[in-house]
Amino acid sequence: MVSARYPIVTFLQGVTSVFESPFSIFKKNELDKMPKESAGNRKWIIYVVAATIVFIFIALYINSNPVFSALYSQIDLSFIKFGFILTVVGLFLLLYGLVKVDISKNVQKLNSIDSYVIKTELSKRDEQEFLIAKLSIWIIGAILFVANIGDLIIIFTGKLPEGMTYSEYVHQGFYTLLFTLSLAIGLVIYFFRGQLNFHKKLKFISSASLFWISQNLLLALITAYKNLLYVQVYGLTYKRIAVFLGLLCILIGLVLSIKKLQKPFTNWFYFNKLSVYAFVCFLLISFIPMDRIITKYNLTYSKTIDIDYLLSLSKPNLELVYDLVKENEDQYSRYLPIVERKISDLNVQAKECTWQSWNFYIDRYKRIPK
Repeated sequence: MVSARYPIVTFLQGVTSVFESPFSIFKKNELDKMPKESAGNRKWIIYVVAATIVFIFIALYINSNPVFSALYSQIDLSFIKFGFILTVVGLFLLLYGLVKVDISKNVQKLNSIDSYVIKTELSKRDEQEFLIAKLSIWIIGAILFVANIGDLIIIFTGKLPEGMTYSEYVHQGFYTLLFTLSLAIGLVIYFFRGQLNFHKKLKFISSASLFWISQNLLLALITAYKNLLYVQVYGLTYKRIAVFLGLLCILIGLVLSIKKLQKPFTNWFYFNKLSVYAFVCFLLISFIPMDRIITKYNLTYSKTIDIDYLLSLSKPNLELVYDLVKENEDQYSRYLPIVERKISDLNVQAKECTWQSWNFYIDRYKRIPK
């Protein structure tokens, strides 16, 4: 049984098992463990002989019984293609590796890593890192405080610096800000990875770090607000949703960083906690039909509607675009034949799809008017 002390270890054991378990039977040490003359080792012979007998009699019945032959001719095995066989084999290997877990001892050793930093004597390097942290964290915290104050003044007054447009203010440096926030988390977990957690002047750099993290939390909220403003003007897209998701993960990381300041967690424990929260977030998001939400939001709230972008999304949003184009045919007349052709193609695809390719979104296009 796989130990679940650390979620990352469980995940790594699952990945390792998927790749190793289907082939573990061919390992020399596994073959040597098997009794040479046991009846269980000859079970495959029984199955082969039984299957051969069954196929022989099926062939005889087909040739001797016209009714049975007619029934057999109605069996459609055309779905058995190379892609289908490859999928079945792939699923078998995946499920076999998850059911018959082949535990890796090297991966399992990760469970022995401590959750808390063990106190030892401070080294010269620890003292040097303390000085670096003391000087740098307070300074960059103060600089970020000034930058945040400037952003808050603009947000509440609406007055932009001279020569700067609203679009430039809202959109400029999004990804740099995300990187800055990620780097802030990285510095905190680096400085507090070891013996600085037990320094006699810990309260000094803890207070500085807490102030800096609080400024980063404020920066993340300001960045989210800027992104929201941009969405209101230019519409919702996958990239703008990705910014929100990135900020959510960063906020979780910053909150965990605050907890790390309160207790001397190891970085290994920190990453395990962060991975669990990130996994839960992305799992919940996977159930949300993003394309339809993007389309509905842009058609309802966006000040500018980019039909080309909406048509580039996946097919479940086509009927929404179709309704808009039909209602505003004079404005979007050039898009009408494009949308109708796409819907017509989907209707054909929905009628021709088999049980292997059926899904809810494709099936609903059977009910969309041509």
